[in-house]
Amino acid sequence: MNEEKKEFDALVELYTEIKSFKLNNSAEILENFRSKREPKFKLTDVETNRLNLSSTTVCTYALTQYFELWDENKKSEYKDEFHALNEYYDFVIEGLKRTETSEIELLDEFSIFNILSLLKKIQNEIKNKDPEEDDEGIMQIIRELCKQFIKNEFAFVENSHPFIYYKFLVMVEDWAQEISKDIKEKEDEWKKGKDEDKGELNSFVKEIKDKDSKEIFNYFFDRIYDNAKYEMYRQIALYYANDNTLFDVKRLIYSLLIVDKKDRYSNNLIKDKVLELIFKEQLETTGLLPIGHVVNTDFVIENKQINERPVSANPILSSIECFNDMLTHENLLTDLERYQENFRLTYEWIMKRLRKIPDGKLLGWYAEYESIHTPESWVAGHTLLFLKKYCEMLSELIKKSACKYLQAKEPEELAVTWDELYDSYKIKEYIEYMRSNPKYSSSLIFGPPGTGKSTIPKALAKRMKWHYVELTPGIFLAKGQLNIISEANDIFKRLVRMKNTVIFFDEVDQLVKSREKGGDEWIVTAILPKFADLWNQKEIKFILVTNDITEVDPAVMRSGRIDFILPMGGISWRGRLKIVSDAIDNSNDQIKERLKQEILGDIQLKQIDAINKNSITNEKLRRFLERTNYVPALEIKRIIEILFNKDSWEEVEKDDLYNRFSEGKGEIRSYERTDFRDFHEDLHGVLRSNIKLPYEIPREERDIINIIEDNIF
Repeated sequence: MNEEKKEFDALVELYTEIKSFKLNNSAEILENFRSKREPKFKLTDVETNRLNLSSTTVCTYALTQYFELWDENKKSEYKDEFHALNEYYDFVIEGLKRTETSEIELLDEFSIFNILSLLKKIQNEIKNKDPEEDDEGIMQIIRELCKQFIKNEFAFVENSHPFIYYKFLVMVEDWAQEISKDIKEKEDEWKKGKDEDKGELNSFVKEIKDKDSKEIFNYFFDRIYDNAKYEMYRQIALYYANDNTLFDVKRLIYSLLIVDKKDRYSNNLIKDKVLELIFKEQLETTGLLPIGHVVNTDFVIENKQINERPVSANPILSSIECFNDMLTHENLLTDLERYQENFRLTYEWIMKRLRKIPDGKLLGWYAEYESIHTPESWVAGHTLLFLKKYCEMLSELIKKSACKYLQAKEPEELAVTWDELYDSYKIKEYIEYMRSNPKYSSSLIFGPPGTGKSTIPKALAKRMKWHYVELTPGIFLAKGQLNIISEANDIFKRLVRMKNTVIFFDEVDQLVKSREKGGDEWIVTAILPKFADLWNQKEIKFILVTNDITEVDPAVMRSGRIDFILPMGGISWRGRLKIVSDAIDNSNDQIKERLKQEILGDIQLKQIDAINKNSITNEKLRRFLERTNYVPALEIKRIIEILFNKDSWEEVEKDDLYNRFSEGKGEIRSYERTDFRDFHEDLHGVLRSNIKLPYEIPREERDIINIIEDNIF
């Protein structure tokens, strides 16, 4: 086995291991932290017996990220366990609104930003949440936080921790629309403050109140960016000066996370150097980071007001929390291969430190810097979020490796667009149905050569903004007939890992030739299950094409492998009408209006899809459409372009040109394809039984005879 295959198999094995743990153990671990008193997560503040909002928020966000995964696992006994997600969300909301704080944790600077940086994401995940619900209590807190930043940028002490500013920016970004609306509706509240602050608050409102939500974020980002960049450079200098008392890798992480937001920082050399430095600080034995400095907690929220007083217990950031934010940050870790081993070290520590009781029941994790190894809910939440993000990172690495092996194309590389695709027997409609319905993954398209079958998957991939992979029989036969099965195993092993990809199998009859027509039994029986495996990957769409449907083994077409079987012959008369319309629009300006009037008449004012055959009265146009029923699209376009270009109009009389268009003078007739006509006629007979459409499509929309007849003019 070569090195590439070993690396690919190792990634798949690790990914499978983590995914299995998430499916089978994550719910059990979170269940440990549910309060018996009410359906909330357990208290972490045991001494005061206060309900912990920030812990509940972290665990609730972990729940929102795991629901879909549990739903996939039909065997999981926990998939319906946390049906009261709204209760958790409402608990946090009500906790933030309370004026009496004796029953909930003291909302200090650290905890309030931890909560608000996740709260909107939780809200967005709750599908049955009323979008019109009044969150005035939350907005009142956000308003006061924004005003406090305007007044002193949270600089209660020198060199505040960049974690605070990063979480503040995440909060502003998430709630920007609500903030913009609140400024417009409650302008006076935004201007309230001490006399020494009113001038700056008034200036802020005046500058921002008519701006959109993007400008709201930019206002705060502009004021934070330079300080964050300075702090990043300061930490780099401290590192190289070996100043271990002031250097803190976690401060460096959050400075970088701020600077790298919105692609504002353009020095990728420095960014790569900072990432290199961060992972140099990672402890080789555990994959964790040095403990670092505490995070300042210089104010508290009481009665939805900011009281400027420090809290005695300043929190320490966990390494898992830092790595979570790095993995969540868009486009930070562009070179995933470079950092995979670093995160694997952390993953191994996580699995070693998972607490259990003698009967094997999993309890969860404890904070890495605490001497008492008691599992805590917030640590469990962050750890499960890390496992999810790391698993997604592995999935991306696996796909990247598969894309390279199979020479996948980016959607931007594909020339044909969906709008440019001409229809044939409503094929666009059915492929669109497959695209938008996650229940369906696959289609088999059959028809004579030259119909444009191969353009369908390309246009679909471009429309979906997915990768595109094209497979021909030659790829499977690259190492000879005797090695076709092993080659197919290697190929399909990668295909099933290629999320968000459209896969095109060309000339599939050569790969799974009908056994009744001489196909190899051992090849067909070996490959059939591969199509079933591919069909089970619902984030993949694949299309098979063949010139002759009768040459494909019937077993390929069964449910659980192929969803749609669709014919493709000559393009529909509406498609041909569009070619004419497009050609006229692209013709010389001096003749465009005459062409429109003489050929299209009034119909250019209507949508082509709504035009009825009988409404076309222009004889020249009718004759053109009749004579092009069985002419390939490329030939029609070529002829039309010749007829409608400027030189043609200068060389011949107008009437003669119209006659060429409508009568063809033998030119267009000579391009009629007999195999197109034969295919169309065969669809009325034996080929009709091969067509397969989903039953939920209305009967009139899957009436094959009507579809066949409607294609021609």
